[in-house]
Amino acid sequence: MSEQFAEWLKREMPAGTVISDPEWWAPRILKAARTASAEPVAWVNGDELNNMLDDRSAVIAGKMDGYRKTPLYTAPDALQAEVERLKTEVSDYTKGYEEVLDENQRLREERDSYHRVGIKAMEERDALKADAERYRHIRENADTMHWENMLKADIETLEDIDAAIDAARTAKPEVDHE
Repeated sequence: MSEQFAEWLKREMPAGTVISDPEWWAPRILKAARTASAEPVAWVNGDELNNMLDDRSAVIAGKMDGYRKTPLYTAPDALQAEVERLKTEVSDYTKGYEEVLDENQRLREERDSYHRVGIKAMEERDALKADAERYRHIRENADTMHWENMLKADIETLEDIDAAIDAARTAKPEVDHE
């Protein structure tokens, strides 16, 4: 803060000054601040700033403290620099947000791919289960003569049917049994 403005602020607004008439103070602060450097000229908290904007009283401090953290600038260069800094900050957040959105989209597509694989596996499982149920139905309900003719083997038990089928599959490995 320029020494000139600091002296003016100390003289015109000693510590604890309450601005009860912003209309009276505004032109005086503006006139003094136009000659100030690009540093904050005073500090307020957000509620006090709202009070000032609503033509209510507010306390302005000459330096930042634990309660007053919002800087007040008067020099247009300082305001423009702050605007540019905030634009950069918003741009950085936007870029980070877009990266998160892209990663979420990639993860959704990956999840959908796994979901399709899972559905395909369940469909294959269901088809295999149906094949197994058909086989069991035929095995348990067909007469032995049918199996002996088809498998060209002596069949006495259900286990003999399974053994004869396995032997036939092994004897012709070039046949795709899938």
